[in-house]
Formats: sequence, C-alpha cells, structure tokens
Amino acid sequence: MQTVQLESRRMHTLVFHVQNNHGVLQRITGIFSRRGLYLTQFYFNGRPNGLTEVQVSFEADERMREHIERQIEKLLDLVP
Repeated sequence: MQTVQLESRRMHTLVFHVQNNHGVLQRITGIFSRRGLYLTQFYFNGRPNGLTEVQVSFEADERMREHIERQIEKLLDLVP
C-alpha cells in the first residue's frame, strides 16, 4: 500500500480592486466555482469613483492559491 501525503489546505484572503463594470462579480465568482472552491467570505464594496474593493476568503493549498491569483490578475477590470 502506498501512502500519499496531501498538501495542507489553509485559509487565504485576497483583497483587490476592480472597475465596477457589468458582470465583474460573476467573473470573479466563476474563477472559484470552476475549481470547486468554497468561498467562506466575499466582501464587495462599491465606491463612488467607480472602483470596487473585493475581499475573498477561501480554503485551498498554496499551489491553488497561486493559480487563483494569476487568474484574478487576468481580469480586464482589475485595477493595479
């Protein structure tokens, strides 16, 4: 019998800003749902200047967290 050690999963929180455009919320949540990740916290705060602060908490291993960050960086609405 072979023993496989699973990489430990832990809680991660990402905070970023996006342009408040139509469909941006759906694109963000789609990144997580396509990978079967459960969002434990999702905070979406629109501001008068057209920017929205997004705070997302989820449980994943380090490799998946890095992958999620790269996918979010590809969003056209992301503000650097």
